[in-house]
Amino acid sequence: MAPSTYWTAKRRPLSARVLRDTQMMPLLLVLWQANYSVYGSRKLQIAARRAGHGIGRDHLARLMRQLGIRGVKRTKKVNTARTGPAATRPGDLVALRVNVGFGLLVLGWWSCYQESSGLVVGGVGESVCGSSEGL
Repeated sequence: MAPSTYWTAKRRPLSARVLRDTQMMPLLLVLWQANYSVYGSRKLQIAARRAGHGIGRDHLARLMRQLGIRGVKRTKKVNTARTGPAATRPGDLVALRVNVGFGLLVLGWWSCYQESSGLVVGGVGESVCGSSEGL
């Protein structure tokens, strides 16, 4: 890069977008924290408009990424408490004893392309009486 190009870019004043972003970022952070830090870009845009700050949703999403803030998702909670391999486990309170030879016996499967009571009755009959092959 030529030195004149570098110094020309260095002396150039800040763009209107950068100036607006520096004004909006603290306002958005205050709005996000005032709403329990759970709002995403869509709801935060509505809150900003309600507070008198006109800003687009995509512009707001870009600023949120720059600030490192995001909305809360309604998904399954992640369990971070994991038991270590050296931890002691509770004892067997039921005293369950499994006969491995008999416990692994699978009597059979039925499948059908249509819903019918024959499928259910056949499956129950096979599980109670054993399969028709004489298991």
